[in-house]
Amino acid sequence: MRKMNNKGWVPCFLCGNQLEIRNSKREKPYIVCDPCGVQIFIRRKEGINLLKGLLNTFSCNGNSYIGYSFGNPKLLALVNRMEHLQEKRRELASKEEFFDWKGTNQGIQVSINALDREIEKIKEQLESLKN
Repeated sequence: MRKMNNKGWVPCFLCGNQLEIRNSKREKPYIVCDPCGVQIFIRRKEGINLLKGLLNTFSCNGNSYIGYSFGNPKLLALVNRMEHLQEKRRELASKEEFFDWKGTNQGIQVSINALDREIEKIKEQLESLKN
């Protein structure tokens, strides 16, 4: 099992405090919120992979969301939605390159443009939630 980067953090699901991800003696990640008394131990490979995905969500495409209050469920929903839309955009962009030789990528480009507009709307909403 590869050691997780212990420089990551996640919000406490109860109070929203920023929590450092630590590594156990067996190099498995765990999280402790001292004010709440919450302890979370991630022991299986699937859970560790999900935690890595969560870390990527909080640092989406180079945009850090550290300045936001992660106790806000709307914020988490927006960040997750933006990540989902960006992934769809990447998928469509790769298809666009494939279909470009046939001249049939016009519909794909329309979809990409729609995704870009939606991503921009979400970025505006995120800015309005910033602390």
